[in-house]
Amino acid sequence: MTTKFIIRNDDNPKIIHNDLSDYLDVESILKKDYEYIYESIQNEGFVLENKWGDVFKEILFENKVVGFAFYGLNSATNFVLNEIYVLPEFRGNSLFLLEINILLAAGNSLSILQPTKNLVEILIHYGFAFKLSENIVASAISFDFKNEDILSNSNEEFDDEQIMSSNIYDLDIRSSLLLRDISTPGRNIIYYHQELENDFKEYGKRKSLNNGYFNEIKDLFLQNSEEFTQIMFDLKDKLPKSQLGFDIVVGHGEEFSDYMQDMIDDGIISKNKAQEIKDVLTEEYERGEVTDDGIITRFNFFLNDLDSQIDILDIFQLNTNICPYCYNPINLSDESCQICGYNLFYEPDFDFIDDDFEEGLIIDKGNTVSSLSELFERLDRKYKLENINYGKDYPTSYDLDQFKILKLIDEYHNLDLAFLIINNLKLPQDIFSELLFSEGYVTYEITKENWSDFANSDLTVDELKDILRNNGLKVSGRKQELIDRIGESDISLDEFVSDKLFLTQKGKDYLNDYSWIELYLNFLSMFDFDDFNRFWDANGGDFNEIVSKYLDEHIKKAKEKKDFDYLINCFSSKAIFAELDENLDDALKWEMIRFCLAINPVYLDKSYYNFYIPLNQENIDNLRLLKDEFSIKTVTDSFEKSWDYFKFNRCIISKEDSKSILNRLLDNHEDLKSINKEIKDKYFVKNNMDNTHQTDLSDYFK
Repeated sequence: MTTKFIIRNDDNPKIIHNDLSDYLDVESILKKDYEYIYESIQNEGFVLENKWGDVFKEILFENKVVGFAFYGLNSATNFVLNEIYVLPEFRGNSLFLLEINILLAAGNSLSILQPTKNLVEILIHYGFAFKLSENIVASAISFDFKNEDILSNSNEEFDDEQIMSSNIYDLDIRSSLLLRDISTPGRNIIYYHQELENDFKEYGKRKSLNNGYFNEIKDLFLQNSEEFTQIMFDLKDKLPKSQLGFDIVVGHGEEFSDYMQDMIDDGIISKNKAQEIKDVLTEEYERGEVTDDGIITRFNFFLNDLDSQIDILDIFQLNTNICPYCYNPINLSDESCQICGYNLFYEPDFDFIDDDFEEGLIIDKGNTVSSLSELFERLDRKYKLENINYGKDYPTSYDLDQFKILKLIDEYHNLDLAFLIINNLKLPQDIFSELLFSEGYVTYEITKENWSDFANSDLTVDELKDILRNNGLKVSGRKQELIDRIGESDISLDEFVSDKLFLTQKGKDYLNDYSWIELYLNFLSMFDFDDFNRFWDANGGDFNEIVSKYLDEHIKKAKEKKDFDYLINCFSSKAIFAELDENLDDALKWEMIRFCLAINPVYLDKSYYNFYIPLNQENIDNLRLLKDEFSIKTVTDSFEKSWDYFKFNRCIISKEDSKSILNRLLDNHEDLKSINKEIKDKYFVKNNMDNTHQTDLSDYFK
């Protein structure tokens, strides 16, 4: 049976909004206007678990309506994905990825209402989520809870008027997790939700949960807080950025921007109201209270008069982090509040505040945001050997962007999608696009070079057999055999047309020649690319040899600067590349050096100290694996040499105590979380470690 698709010749999806008096019923919409999609849902046994919402949007593929996205709205620009469905035969075309990118590029924020396990695994594939362990996932896109479905290991009630949202998901129990008050001794409150029908149908009944499960979750996050914090910041930073910044939404000068003028002309806003909002946003933008990231959300916040609905009393009812402007719950890894668009990293001057209570309240919040702001800056910095400002048009930066874009084109065959995913290009998008074509890296034409890619993605087995049959060739075999047979024949490929973009052989050769960039992106991303490329060009040898020399230079510089964090990153990279090079002796050396400095952190700045855990799980796991490759004497000798490497003048933790802790971890495989707690209780708290904040490493090294 041939499906009669709804066609949108203008390639614009239809969007249905509610009429503000009632919610939309997605099932009714599908039954009435999209019968073939509803029939597919029924045949597949897919359950529409969130039937009520505010916005229904078609999903198109080559002008055909092949699915839909169904959203709720927490605010004008805060979308909650209630349901998404694509016809089975059109999956694998990155339509969900395109939907996310378009939504975020338009300046909206996005969360997902209780996603299925399959949806979370798709987010992992797209790079929007990351597995912190075998089953625990961190996501840059938040997961909202339905209040009626919330479960907990605690009897404490939650505010059912509050939107509960999390960035953590457990693949084993197939639920989002909201961790609350896990750092207070004797406390451990974790919220999760009832199992979804779709997950139950596919994976069966969820395993039973006991206190052991919740304690494992608590220990995992307390033990790895530093690492997980960095991962969350990195994930958020990879999300597509809004294309609607201050210049487009508000604009400079006395005239209205085209964006605001269109709204005035359409009667959406009066000229006086537009001027009021323009004046407020201009002042806030100049002070830094709003950034390009949150400008469209903040514009809509004032457009809908939501500022008049702020209830300051809500602050006393919320046991969570809140926005200092609108008092709604926030995730501190967000740059801007998803409700009002306020810059969460803004640090105001409070000298003018007279009211003691209000001052104390706001300053406490400001200190929290300030601390996270400093941490974010520390995590985001790039290390350089030479303090050179390479500028936007420096050619090596172009190489990095070009490599990323060609990799995306090779995977998704869509240039617009590649540009949406890659933000902050070193060259303007139109110039970049022109260079890719003029240099012959990409093409829309079907040639012998890209025939296999095209045929695999666009043609069915039956279509391939028809081509072979019409040309008098054998039609038996698997799909790839049919594709190869056509490619090796004299059949002309001129008749084939595709809207997908393919790499030419030159483009594929470029990815092969610059394959080392993949290693840079995976293992050297904290080091400045232009700086590394300059070093790469100036030195001979294979990639690992050059990396080793490069990191040695950074270690010298980190020692000169007495920068603890810089050194730890260098040691970690040295160990990684030694293992990649299968040089286990060097891998042991650098993992042990990393251990010795981590257990003896002679410098902790204020923003870092609150997040610091003495020993890192990855470091200990690597040492345990390496221990199995060496004798006990070799491991002991490595510790002695590593300790001597630093020439400590005085120590926080003695050499003998450090050695004893190492032996306990390696020989008895003691729990790292309990060891870390023991170290902090004995050495950091009792010895007032935070008094060292005003010192530097010179006090500790000869």
